[in-house]
Amino acid sequence: MMTLLQAGGKPVPFGAQAALQGAAEVNSSIVGDGGQVYLTGMPESGVLQVQWGAQPDQQCRVNYRLPAPTAEPGVPMINGQCL
Repeated sequence: MMTLLQAGGKPVPFGAQAALQGAAEVNSSIVGDGGQVYLTGMPESGVLQVQWGAQPDQQCRVNYRLPAPTAEPGVPMINGQCL
C-alpha cells in the first residue's frame, strides 16, 4: 500500500491512475481516498507514472523502493512523493 503525495504534501486526487513505468504489461491501479493505492506484483524498486488529467500539472512520477520483507504479517505501507 502506497500513499501518493503531490509536491507540497497534498495527496494525489481520488481516481488518479498509477502504473509502473516501462512495464511490458500494463499494471495500473486507481488511487483511493487520501492518495492511497494498493499495488501488487511490483518489482523491489521502480517508477510509477501517476495521472489524474491531461495537463502537465495533473501527472507526476514517483520513484519507489519497497521495504525489506519481514516476518510480520500484513501489507507494507510506504509513502511516494511525486516529482
